[in-house]
Amino acid sequence: MKKSYILLIFAMLFCFGCKKKCIEYKLGDLTRYNPLNGTEAVMFVDLSGNEYSFIGEGRGISTYSSDYMGECYNEKVDDCFFRDSEGKYQIKIGLRPTTFHDPSFLYIALSDYTYNDKWHYTSRVDFNIPLDKNNLDDNQLYFDSLLVNNTMQYDVFAGVPDLDRTPTTKQTLLDIVHPSMFYYNKQNGLVKVDFDDGSTWELFKIDWK
Repeated sequence: MKKSYILLIFAMLFCFGCKKKCIEYKLGDLTRYNPLNGTEAVMFVDLSGNEYSFIGEGRGISTYSSDYMGECYNEKVDDCFFRDSEGKYQIKIGLRPTTFHDPSFLYIALSDYTYNDKWHYTSRVDFNIPLDKNNLDDNQLYFDSLLVNNTMQYDVFAGVPDLDRTPTTKQTLLDIVHPSMFYYNKQNGLVKVDFDDGSTWELFKIDWK
């Protein structure tokens, strides 16, 4: 009896010393779908010749942990940020690996901070990975070539963004122009943005660092 009691204590100590192993969701070679490293300067122009310059704020891989049905999960995510020179807009390009509930995808988000950091909206579109013309969701298009600011862009994926607004009582008083289509390829990243007033931003140049 004494021997069994001692063995039980050792077993309990061993179990308490064990750290729960989490299931890892890694990015692997998904990072190749974003050609930018977050240090570039990216410039767009509209149809009137106005320039919109974005400066890289960095790119990094983070780990998000969660528990589901008694299991531990660690998800690696790759995010890249660009802010315009006036601090009004932010572009975010992100990559997510395949998990137990989602296939891998790339997303593009344009956030408008025209009013303040507490009130803004974010327009976002997700593209399934692999990026393939036969792997498109509803409201997504593929162009084998597309003329953007007098430069031919190839293998371009386009999608209608969803809109996420930060709630406020002021929002009904604001007249905002929203993005209506994002255009992306894995050679240059975001190459064009259409807006619902008929205006557009087209990629002018990238200062690669």
